[in-house]
Amino acid sequence: MAEVQWLPGIVALIGGLGAGVLLALVSFRNSRGSDASSSAAHSNPERNRDLEDLQEQKTEVLRALRNLQDQRGHAPLSGTQEEVRDLEVRAARILQQIDSIQSDGAGAESDAPIQAEVRQSGSKPAPPANTTFAAVKWAAIGAFFPIVAFSLYLSTSERAEGEVMTGAPLGVERPSTFQPDPIPPGQPGAPVQNVPPALQPRPSAAVDRARAAVSSEPESVAAWSELGYALVDAEGWIDAFETSKQILTMAPGHPDGLLIHAIVRIAMGQRDVAQDLVTQALTAEPSHMRGLMYQGMLAMQRGDKDAAHAAWNRGLETAGPGNGFEELLAMPAPMMAARSGATQGAGEHPPHPKAAPPLQGAASSPATATTGASDATIRGTLRLADGAVPPRGGVVFVIARAAGVQGGPPAAVRRLQAKNFPMAFEIGPADAMLGGPFPSEVTLSVRMDADGNATTRGPDDLVAAPTQASAGASGVDLILAPAS
Repeated sequence: MAEVQWLPGIVALIGGLGAGVLLALVSFRNSRGSDASSSAAHSNPERNRDLEDLQEQKTEVLRALRNLQDQRGHAPLSGTQEEVRDLEVRAARILQQIDSIQSDGAGAESDAPIQAEVRQSGSKPAPPANTTFAAVKWAAIGAFFPIVAFSLYLSTSERAEGEVMTGAPLGVERPSTFQPDPIPPGQPGAPVQNVPPALQPRPSAAVDRARAAVSSEPESVAAWSELGYALVDAEGWIDAFETSKQILTMAPGHPDGLLIHAIVRIAMGQRDVAQDLVTQALTAEPSHMRGLMYQGMLAMQRGDKDAAHAAWNRGLETAGPGNGFEELLAMPAPMMAARSGATQGAGEHPPHPKAAPPLQGAASSPATATTGASDATIRGTLRLADGAVPPRGGVVFVIARAAGVQGGPPAAVRRLQAKNFPMAFEIGPADAMLGGPFPSEVTLSVRMDADGNATTRGPDDLVAAPTQASAGASGVDLILAPAS
């Protein structure tokens, strides 16, 4: 996990706090100014009332002076002169107070029409332009410094070679999302139809790419060969077998077609047939790397360690290091024997060479090894277990695999229409799949399918436990019981 760098975050946090404090101070100052203006506006009514009182007093004093002057003009009185002097002094003081109030409230009185208009419209006055500009200015200044500090930190910090300033590596490849369009049935590269789920290839991007290549170049033997090896890796045995047939049809004796066919036979447990096919492939192309790998594996299965090492050493000399031959030669004999034995049933293979073998050389078409002897046919009886009810219209599949083989295509399959039980069955060379020979020792299993579709499983299906049998055996009893 990469080390977390806290300094940039701390710098940005401090800068943000500083900018926030500056904005708060600016806002507080503006609010104080607005409060002062509001206070002055609220004091105007009181000043106006004082001014009105003084105006009334001035009017009364002036009226009193006029009355005294009128009285003096008609009949002078003894106290009139002193009263006139007092009224004049009083009038002067009132005028002085009026002048003082008017001079102090001139600014507020000049704003009164604007405030009255605002109150009538019901909207708040817009803040002065200089106040808004000041707030934006301080916000920009507050944001500028943390940005500069963060940029300086990134530009001066140590980075790995090829790493950009933000810390992301250059040239990072995103995972491929290649999903070719499905190939219509019957077209080159399309999957084989009606293949049981257990024999269908696993989902594989390599298979998808190879199918797309074959679809675009159906005449390319190299594209068909890549598809065959991709299907072998995905354990799509039926598709791989059909691909090998297509290669050998296009180029009889082609080593890739022979070898893919041989790998399918190995998965079926037919090592003798596989050995013959591998020999033909190496005759056509002695330096075929995959052929040399499987030649050694088959020799190890026979217990011939020297022959296995001879094949792998020749592959190492031809292909050079880094193609898997060193690992095979360095593997202990017990481990290699166990691995080679497991290859029969589990569909495992030796590591494929990293470089594609040359597509050259052609030998004669492979001989199809078949055993048609009638004495190899196995005969027996199918019975129902107590309480087992056969599904109406069910179909019985009798399956024979080479002894010890757990996966891959079966050696032979016989399809029977279910009738009255007990019912007789037989299976032999005539039922061999993919044209191969019938093994001398087999494991028999039976399944009665309710809908007659070999690719489906149903709750009403009946099955028989695997039973060992020899070629040509008779009197074999298989008991059908519910699968669950």
